[in-house]
Amino acid sequence: MLKYFFFLLLLPPLRLSFWLGAKRTLPLWLRVLGIVLFFLISQQFTLNRFFFGALSGPDMPHLLLLCQSAALTALVIAFFCVLAQDLWHGLAFLAGALRGRKKAPDPGRRAFCSQLLVCSVPALGLGAGISGVVQGTSHPTCVTRTVHLARRPSALQGLRIALLTDLHVGPLTDLAWARGIVARVREARPDLICLAGDLSDGQLNYRSADGSTRQQVASCLGELSAPLGVFACTGNHEYYSDYTGWMQLYQRLGFRFLHNTSVMLTHNGARFVLGGRDDRQSRPYFHRPTPSVEEVFSGQPWHGEQVLRILLDHRPDRAFENAACADLQLSGHTHGGQCLGFDRLVARVNHGFLRGWYTIEDMQLYVCPGTGLWSGFPVRLGVASEIALITLA
Repeated sequence: MLKYFFFLLLLPPLRLSFWLGAKRTLPLWLRVLGIVLFFLISQQFTLNRFFFGALSGPDMPHLLLLCQSAALTALVIAFFCVLAQDLWHGLAFLAGALRGRKKAPDPGRRAFCSQLLVCSVPALGLGAGISGVVQGTSHPTCVTRTVHLARRPSALQGLRIALLTDLHVGPLTDLAWARGIVARVREARPDLICLAGDLSDGQLNYRSADGSTRQQVASCLGELSAPLGVFACTGNHEYYSDYTGWMQLYQRLGFRFLHNTSVMLTHNGARFVLGGRDDRQSRPYFHRPTPSVEEVFSGQPWHGEQVLRILLDHRPDRAFENAACADLQLSGHTHGGQCLGFDRLVARVNHGFLRGWYTIEDMQLYVCPGTGLWSGFPVRLGVASEIALITLA
């Protein structure tokens, strides 16, 4: 999937280069400069990996990364604007051909429209890019979600679970951001805290947005606490950089990772099982087998025996197989699609799962739109980040 993503990034600069190259009213040097910039912007991931040590969480100044992200968003928005222009011209040509139009279009009008597009397309793209980065790097709010589970024991009514996903501690996060998350979770007073993967990016000693190290930012999250504990599962980004170092840090902070296993917890005298599945990215990176959901809950009471089963699985696309053994699945990964319109594509590559509640057989699935955001594309337009406070009704 990743290789197709990098291939698709070449499409915007290619189409925009043809569009800009045809603008004969602009000086040649300006058109050449614009074309070079298009391709440089589209290749920011390759450049960051070469100059700043990593693709998933480069060690670079956060202001430079913010500018890169705004520029990439502007490039993509401008690309779709030009595609819309192509479609409009095609429909106008077709309509004229069907009507048998004989009069040639006014050249002055065409020149005016062309100049208007030259100015408006970059301005629209840049405006959307800046707005998207501002929204994407804003602090998450705590959002209350309620779910009714058919096999919930009466004693578990009112159980409160704080779900945090896709924190992506990296070059765009800082100490204030981490402390804000801790404060909001503490204020919500959950019984259980669940972290559904993609907690960090890059090396522990890489810099964060305020100049502190990422280890220092992540250590602030160690202040998260709940009566039943803090549990986590791995996401795909856990395997991209210094897996061992991050796991050792989170263990010292008191986070308990459920690596394809489950534990029995008790609340108000009622028992329930919490399980966690490693992300499938563990297989190509560490050559580990991918256990079935049945193996995750092996040795635990069956959920038909009035023992509730809750599963942490970073990606929601395994929900169809997880439904055989779990009553509630908590996931992230999709970031909620990040941008309205673009989210339809995200849903298609995630088996239709995007954000919010889904029912799969007798299992409820909640897909969190993300508490943070990957620094490679930290853009949100109409899709807010959140800390989900899930209450069993």
